[in-house]
Amino acid sequence: MMFSDRELLFFSCVLLTLVSLLGGWIPNLFKITHVRLQSAMSLVAGFMVGIAILHLLPHSVSIRADNNAVEDVTSWLMVGLVTIFVMIRSFHFHQHEQPLVHADNPQEGDNPSVAYLSYSWIGVAVGFSIHSFIEGAALVAALQVQLFHSSNFPWIWLGVLMAILLHKPLDSMSIIFLIKEGGWKSSTNYLVNILFALMCPIGALIFYFGAAKYFDFQFLSNTMAFSSGAFICIALSDLLPEVHQHRHDRFTLTIMFLIGVLFSYLLRIIEANTGLTGHF
Repeated sequence: MMFSDRELLFFSCVLLTLVSLLGGWIPNLFKITHVRLQSAMSLVAGFMVGIAILHLLPHSVSIRADNNAVEDVTSWLMVGLVTIFVMIRSFHFHQHEQPLVHADNPQEGDNPSVAYLSYSWIGVAVGFSIHSFIEGAALVAALQVQLFHSSNFPWIWLGVLMAILLHKPLDSMSIIFLIKEGGWKSSTNYLVNILFALMCPIGALIFYFGAAKYFDFQFLSNTMAFSSGAFICIALSDLLPEVHQHRHDRFTLTIMFLIGVLFSYLLRIIEANTGLTGHF
């Protein structure tokens, strides 16, 4: 292995922070068109589903040597899926575009409710922060699995990292859109953007140093299975429904989704050619 796990972890944290910050700054740099944003969401959804099913899930099973591997992995997948689903329903962090907010009381006219907007961006920020912690744990688990079993390049780590990198700017933009609609100061935008950008790296570091003593086949398998369910839920109940509700550009959005899936499959082919798939 050319780089140690700590070096790769440090690289991941720095890159995730920068990309997340960029996502929060993009709305200030230029206007995001509706079609471009929807296309990006379709691409990310396809890639996340592919990483979950073609990478995380098979590795979750293959690193286990017991006969109950499939049952345990599918159970933890369901736990991850249900956890993220409940979070999405609780914190409503499914809006990735600039929201159209109406008054709580229709008789008050078209002025947006500041109280509603304040609750919205805080709920979105909390929800995204929690699932950023989960993504950080998934990143560390993917890195540890391959380092434990191979001296070659950790392709599964790269796949998980790319899935998070593609998704993170969309999360940052969601929070910034809601903060701006609420009429908050620019200083609040910058502060929240910085704090949110640090959530995934903090989650990865806490998981790496706090759970290091538990790193064994079963623990890492369960973590990756949980993360697989989380990724699937994020893609299918968070990203794709927003795309699906639009009747325009269906062909373009479908192609972008398929490109995302294809990209994740190409990573699997590369991984297979290096002899890293299947049982370790």
